[in-house]
Amino acid sequence: MGLFRVTGIYLAAQLVVFALVKLIFRVAWGALVGPYLCFAVSVITTVFIAWFLNTRAFNKISPRQFAVGAGGTTAFLVLSADGAFAYLALVLGLIDRRIVSDWNIWIFVVLPLALFAAFGVYRIAYRNAKLRLAKYGSERQ
Repeated sequence: MGLFRVTGIYLAAQLVVFALVKLIFRVAWGALVGPYLCFAVSVITTVFIAWFLNTRAFNKISPRQFAVGAGGTTAFLVLSADGAFAYLALVLGLIDRRIVSDWNIWIFVVLPLALFAAFGVYRIAYRNAKLRLAKYGSERQ
């Protein structure tokens, strides 16, 4: 499936989810535009970076650099999705603004989660990049 098709399917599915959020919480569409854009930008940027790493940069970088890029992409997704969820919760009134203004709470909860996910993806991507390089060499499939 092409990158644009996957992006379109994701945006349509996300719009359905936000329509359900609108019906459940009874908020105006204008209030949901910001959180929708936050989710869209975080996931679309992550998909583009992953596509770039997998198709364009794979033959030009070492497996370790590929794994670092994959881990960094995962950390970006976790942190940006957390920001989008926090923004949506603020718009819906589920959390208080004082909680978000105290970043100590967010740093101690979200940053270890992002680092843990990035390290797990790093290990998997490094192993898979080495195997793919051994099987196909420097040429693409």
